[in-house]
Order: sequence, then structure tokens, then C-alpha cells
Amino acid sequence: MSGEQAERMLRWVRPRRWSITFEAAFAALLALLAWPVVALDGESDEVELVIDYLEALRDGDVEKAQTYIKPGQAVDADDSWLNEESLSSRWEIESVRHRSASNRYVHAVIASGGESVESSFLVEESGDGLRIANPYMYLTVGPGPIQALNLNGSWHTPHRDEEDVPVQVALFPGSYRLFEDVPGFPGGSAASFLAMPQDRPVALASIVGEAFAGNGELETRLNNDLIAWIDSCVRSTEAQPEGCPFSAVSEYGGVDDGVHEFKEAEDLAWAVDAYPRVRIDDGLELETLATGWVSLSGEGDVMFEGTEERVRGRCRVGFGTTTVLMLPGGQFAFTAEEGLSNTCRRGLS
Repeated sequence: MSGEQAERMLRWVRPRRWSITFEAAFAALLALLAWPVVALDGESDEVELVIDYLEALRDGDVEKAQTYIKPGQAVDADDSWLNEESLSSRWEIESVRHRSASNRYVHAVIASGGESVESSFLVEESGDGLRIANPYMYLTVGPGPIQALNLNGSWHTPHRDEEDVPVQVALFPGSYRLFEDVPGFPGGSAASFLAMPQDRPVALASIVGEAFAGNGELETRLNNDLIAWIDSCVRSTEAQPEGCPFSAVSEYGGVDDGVHEFKEAEDLAWAVDAYPRVRIDDGLELETLATGWVSLSGEGDVMFEGTEERVRGRCRVGFGTTTVLMLPGGQFAFTAEEGLSNTCRRGLS
């Protein structure tokens, strides 16, 4: 019985001039009828278990929190952030209660900074009593340039069995800030989220993709690091600079500048005609905004002709086989595929 219903009943009783003693007893009876509805959650062992689990995590006590997890719950994901260093106390427990016919499911709401998230915990019987069977949220990190993660100031790179396959990260419930020490990420709401158990893993891009795509400071850092990489590559005197995104090597092992194929070439020198420009989009993938071009000069013997010609290649900076990774701290590292084929184009010099 709700408080409003009880008040209506009292208004019905008073005009009938019953005794004050009876009215007080009647009010006490109404309160008693309403009491089990309010107190049910407080007396539920399942609810108390979830409250204790969340409070332990908010207090940063991982060892205590783990005593509420069902034994044998293997973490089928990277567990680098399941530690006290990765936890935060910047969140509150708003409510914990049953909202279904089964006591096995306990609904909880946590909140931080005006945001809240609701989820349900599955509580099961184990040899040591009731324990939580779904204690974690799982975050999916794709194979793009964002693989090293900073969660609440703790940097790790999730282990991958294969390079191009997404990897999952296990997180305790709570509040997490992403990339606090990366340029353009002040730790505001655009780069924070509340973790709670979900039916499916949550994609990192769905949480922080827009913050990356709209981060001008980070984009500037990305392109400055790219320019520095290109500048280091053009200092090479080889037709195929090692680990770089352009090449003038021919199919026969000589030099192909896009105009002639040379059996031998000397005095090779690279120069930048136009730097490429890239960004990280809201899917956390690398997007090319402007194509880069480099030129190659030198002298060489034209293959099969026995004549000497100037090397004058115009070669594209290719990103189709380039790996870009953001390192801890927000710097970027670039690596091109070994044995990159010729990127010089005929008719473009």
C-alpha cells in the first residue's frame, strides 16, 4: 500500500469521529501493511550481496569485491584493468533492488556527473553461498590505431592473438575516464563512461569515437608525428627506404621512377612534395584527408637500353599497408609493410 493510499484511508476515517486511539492504531496497521514492500529489498540476501560488491569497488577494495564473485568465473578477456589502480571513487550507487519475479536478478543504478546507467546482476548459489555470476563489463577494442588504452590513468595494451581481430577487455563496475594525459582529452564527460554488466560487449568506438573525431589537438599531434616520420624517411638514399610508405624499387630489383626502369642508379635523393594529412574517425579508424607525394632524383642506366637518364620520380605516400598506433602519452608510431611495392606512377612526374 502506498503512502498516498494510506492518507486517503485516514481522511475517510477522521470524519466519522472515531477515537483518537483507534485512529492511531489504524494508522499503525496501514504502516505495517506498507512496510514489507519498502523493506523487501533491504532484507534480500541477493540485494545485500550486490550492494556489498559495488561498495567494495567504490572503496577500491578489489580483494573484498572478489569474495562476492562466483568461484570459477573465468575472465575470457584481457584483465589488465581488474586492479585497484584502475578503479575510481567518482561515482555513487543510486539504487539496488529487485525488479523482476526472480530473486536471481538484482537491478542496480550507478551515477556520476549527472549521468547514470542501469543494469542487472545475476546472483547464483555456489558452494560458499550466493555469489555474482556476471561481475564484469566487457569492452571491445578494434584493430585500428587505438589499441593502447588509458583508463583512469592506467595505461595498458590489450594482448591480441591476431593483429586484425578485435580484443575484449574486462572491467569492474564503476566510473572510467579515458586518455586523461592525451592532448585534447581533459577527462571530461566526452571521454568518460560508467561500466556495468551488459548482455553484449560494448565497443570502444561507441564510447569515445566522437571525442577522437572532434579532437583537433590530437589530430595536430597525429599529423606532426606523421610529418616527422616522412622527414626521417626522405633522408634515405635507397630506392626502397626501410619501413617507409613509399618506394621506387622495380620488379627486377632496380629502380623504377615511373618513367624509366634503371638497372643501376646513384646519387638517389628523396624530397617531400606534399605531406599527407590523416585523422582518426568516429569508428577509430585511420582516414586519409589528403594524399602525400614525394619525389626522387638521381642518375641511372636505363634497363635494356644502355643509356643514361636522370631519375625523376613522383611517388605516392601509401597508407594501405601502413600501421599507425597511438602510444602511451598520445604520441603516434608509424610502420610500413616490409617489401612495399613501387608507389611511383607513370605520367605523374
